[in-house]
Amino acid sequence: KEPMSKVSSIILHRTVSSSAGSTLSSFKSRGIGTHFLIGEDGKIYNTASLNNATHHILESQVKEGSGILNNNAIGIEVVGNYNGETKTWDPLSSERVESTAFLVNSLEQTYSLNDNNIHNHEDIQFKTPGEGGTVHEAISPYLEGHFTPKWIFPPSQPLTPTSTLNLFSLTQ
Repeated sequence: KEPMSKVSSIILHRTVSSSAGSTLSSFKSRGIGTHFLIGEDGKIYNTASLNNATHHILESQVKEGSGILNNNAIGIEVVGNYNGETKTWDPLSSERVESTAFLVNSLEQTYSLNDNNIHNHEDIQFKTPGEGGTVHEAISPYLEGHFTPKWIFPPSQPLTPTSTLNLFSLTQ
C-alpha cells in the first residue's frame, strides 16, 4: 500500500449505485475505492486508512498542473445513481448532505484545508458532469466560512459526550 503524503485535497465522488452495500462490494472486487463512503442513510463508512493512498482518481487523466494525486487527496464517495436518459443524478437526502458536510468540515480542520481544497471528480479528470458537483453544491452552505457558528451538528442529532457520529470504520 502506498502511504499518503501531505493531504492537499478532498475529492467528491458519486457511486453510480443505490446502496452502500453494492459500493463496498465493488470496492472489494475491483481493488479501488475512496477513504470514505456516505451511505444512502447518511452513515459514514471509513473504508481505508487515512495513512494510505486509495485509487479513486485515474492519475494519467488528471488535469496537468493540478498536483492532485491519489497519495495527497482524500476521496469521499456519496451513494447516488445517474440517469442517462435525463442526464441527472439522484437527489441527495438531507442525511447524506449533513453527513458529507460534517465529514468535509472535520477533514478541513484536521488537515488545515479550506473550501479551495475541495474538488469535484469531474473537474479534475473526464467524468460524468455533476458527479461531484451535485454533492459540492448541496454541502456548500454548511461548510466552514459559509455560515455561523463554525461547527455543524452531526447527522440527525446534536453532539453529546455519549452520542455516536454514525461513523463505521472498515479499516484494519
